[in-house]
Amino acid sequence: MLLRFAQEKRPRPTPAPSPQRKALAALMDRRERLSEQLKREKTRLPKCDGIVAQSVGRMIELVEREIERLEVEIRDIVSSGTALKKVYETLVTVVGIGPVTAWTSLAYLPELGRLSRNQVVALAGLAPCNRDSGNSRKIRKIYGGRAKARRCLYLAAVAAYRHSDVVRVYTQSFLDRGEPFKWAVVAAMRKLLLHTHFLVKKLNVKLA
Repeated sequence: MLLRFAQEKRPRPTPAPSPQRKALAALMDRRERLSEQLKREKTRLPKCDGIVAQSVGRMIELVEREIERLEVEIRDIVSSGTALKKVYETLVTVVGIGPVTAWTSLAYLPELGRLSRNQVVALAGLAPCNRDSGNSRKIRKIYGGRAKARRCLYLAAVAAYRHSDVVRVYTQSFLDRGEPFKWAVVAAMRKLLLHTHFLVKKLNVKLA
C-alpha cells in the first residue's frame, strides 16, 4: 500500500535541516520547556511562604538566567546565517511579531515562502477541517500541523489585534457578525501567516 501510494502520488522528499536550523529548533524546544517551568514556579510562589518561598524564588531566578543564556545563543545562530538573518529581520517588521515568534517561525516553519498559500496554512494547522458525517454538518475546526508554531501565532495575532489597524479592522469584522473572539483571532492568525509568507517569498531565500 505504501509503495502504491508513493508510485501514484510521487511525494517530494523533505530536505534535511541544516545544522544551524537543527540547533535552533533544539534551543527553542529547550526554551519552551524552561518557560513552562518558569510559569509553574511563578504560579506556585504566591501560595508559599518561609523557606519554601525562598526556594521557589531562587528557582525562578535560575530559570530566568538560563532562558536569557539560551536567547543569546539563539540570536548568535540567527545572525550567523545569511538566510536566517534576512528572514528574521523581515518577520520582526510585522506588527505583532516579536523575536520569539520570529525564532519560532524560523525553527518550525522553514517552508515559509516556498509552498502555496493553502499548503502553508495547512502546515501551521490553521485550515478549518470538514467534520461532516452523512447528513450531519458539524462546525469546522482547526487541528494538526505544527502546534508549536500555531501557539506562537496565536499570541502574535492577539498582539496584532491590539496594535495593528489593519488586523484590528479585519478581526473586528468577524466580531461584528457575531463570531466568537477565538474564531476571529484564528482568522487573524491566518492573515498574519499569509502576510509573512508573502514577505519571505519576496526575499527569494531558502531556509534549509
